[in-house]
Amino acid sequence: MAIEDIVTTLFGNNIYNSTPPTGSLMYDYFLPFIIIWVIFFGVLETLPLFKKKMNLLLSVAMTLMITATPYWFALAQFIGQWGTWGSIFVFFLVFVFGLIAWAFGRGKDFIYTVGDASNNPLGSMNDKRRLDKLDEEITKLNQKRQYYGQGTPQFVALSNQINRREEEKRDIKSRLGMRP
Repeated sequence: MAIEDIVTTLFGNNIYNSTPPTGSLMYDYFLPFIIIWVIFFGVLETLPLFKKKMNLLLSVAMTLMITATPYWFALAQFIGQWGTWGSIFVFFLVFVFGLIAWAFGRGKDFIYTVGDASNNPLGSMNDKRRLDKLDEEITKLNQKRQYYGQGTPQFVALSNQINRREEEKRDIKSRLGMRP
């Protein structure tokens, strides 16, 4: 199946004899130009082939090349007729798949945090993750503190940060009913 057959199927037989529409300049020229340019630019930005300025230049050049073909007005009519429904459909797909990805990304965290942590004997997954993160932060701060002499401002500041994190750790453990 040749490209002419596909175009004829999509746009009808008058593609090669198409004359400029007599509607407004905004909807017949400017809006399709911007939409096609954004599509080209978006595709080039997702492919890490060139820098942003080169992608901009290439997308404008490709869009200008399309405007010189007889397919331009058919494409403009197609965007006007089906662009709205297509964008609603694409938004719906992105929303649904994004929601599914978000739900699977939460995993056990969603199950453990449905109720309040105080009502849940296991505690929330966020509290357990926060405890692990606090342990890591305290370890890093202790390693960093070893480089400074006792009594220096850096040593005192790091000690204060460690004390604040230890206090937060004790609060979480007491909330969960664990020993500090």
